[in-house]
Amino acid sequence: MAAYIEFVPPPECPVFEPSWEEFSDPLSFIGRIRPIAEKTGICKIPPPKDWQPPFACDVKSFCFTPRVLRLNELEAMTRVKLDFLDQLGKFWELQGSALRIPVVDGKLLGVYALSKVVSSEGGFEVVTKEKKWSQVGNRMGYQPGKGTGSLLKLHYDRILYPYELFQSGVSLMERNAPRIF
Repeated sequence: MAAYIEFVPPPECPVFEPSWEEFSDPLSFIGRIRPIAEKTGICKIPPPKDWQPPFACDVKSFCFTPRVLRLNELEAMTRVKLDFLDQLGKFWELQGSALRIPVVDGKLLGVYALSKVVSSEGGFEVVTKEKKWSQVGNRMGYQPGKGTGSLLKLHYDRILYPYELFQSGVSLMERNAPRIF
């Protein structure tokens, strides 16, 4: 604590007000004021009073889509989840039906989480063949023994499996066609 006995305020920030001639060549102006500005580490250069900056955007063609910024969803995984849900919704829209998120055990099904858990268990075929749907439900936080595994399988088969096949480039008709040897 002895090193901070007396507070020494930093020097005032110098303010340079360039004339129109100086402002027309900003690099030479900055070169002239550099020795003074380096001493303080900062400076302020307001433009001449009647200067009007040119607007860079073409107002007639400028367009953007605003988004609601939810502060609790600023992490990267949330963005990945939202992109996944957006792509899934667009897939079902192209199929001619709206995506409706089902309710499981009193709350909306985490479709992205279901997709990730099934994928980590080996995919839809492996989970179905090895009867791991109740394990998938447990990993997602659902109570065991309520038939949740069967419900998750039904929802995955109806909502996510066609999308998964679309992503892999396989059509549902090819997948369901009987094999002739």
